[in-house]
Amino acid sequence: MSVCEVGASIGRLWREMSDADKQQYNEDFSREKVDSTVFNECTRFLEILHCKVLLFCVSVSNLNLL
Repeated sequence: MSVCEVGASIGRLWREMSDADKQQYNEDFSREKVDSTVFNECTRFLEILHCKVLLFCVSVSNLNLL
């Protein structure tokens, strides 16, 4: 079975599911989407913090305080 055939089969199964059956998948997706957004925001914050710490260390080392 090719990738295209697998995708077509999954799409067909999804369309055949009732709205009630789809609800759990939609809820899981929404929850994971929020978790992913929070994770990405935290990762970006840590990247910025890391850059600031590096800049501080460089500035301190240029003052020969280390």
